Amino acid sequence: MPVDLGVFVIGPLLPEFARQFPGISFDLDLSPRHSDLVGEHVDVAIRLGGVKDEQLVARRIGAIEQALFASPAYLDLRGRPIQPADLVEHECIFVRNPQRQALWQLQREGKSTQVVVRGLFMVNNLGLMRLLAERGMGIAALAPQLVREAVAQERLVQVLQEWGVPSLPIQAVMSSRLQPASVKVLVNFLAARLALL
Repeated sequence: MPVDLGVFVIGPLLPEFARQFPGISFDLDLSPRHSDLVGEHVDVAIRLGGVKDEQLVARRIGAIEQALFASPAYLDLRGRPIQPADLVEHECIFVRNPQRQALWQLQREGKSTQVVVRGLFMVNNLGLMRLLAERGMGIAALAPQLVREAVAQERLVQVLQEWGVPSLPIQAVMSSRLQPASVKVLVNFLAARLALL
């Protein structure tokens, strides 16, 4: 699973699971790369976003809410976007991809709009994305629960507050529907706990 998802979302749930099911042991790999589930003998991967490989079995077990954030220093220097189209004039920090740009979708009152954004930084780690935004490097789509402290200390502020950013699905990904009972119990446990967040 990705590092920040493991540390801030899934990790805090594991002690309760381990107490309930003491016979199940863990070998955890926190990494943004997508493991070869069959070749590397991985029982279950926890991933953010969609799963494109049709050979895999994916179950949505939760979602991470998102909003747009930037540092006050960045906004003082570059101005605050008033509408989504203004984002094309800003440095944006987004998830790595071969196109070196991102298509951000924003929603308000049943209307949806898409904006192609660019920036100096493409990263595969939400913690680094948050750090770069705090240091004035641009606007980033981040989970409010992961930036609560930065917002409270005024290192980050939300921008385009009236526009919603689609949540990122959290998926449990397996190589087959035939899984050991331990995997089924873990996936069901995570789905139940994440539904409460």
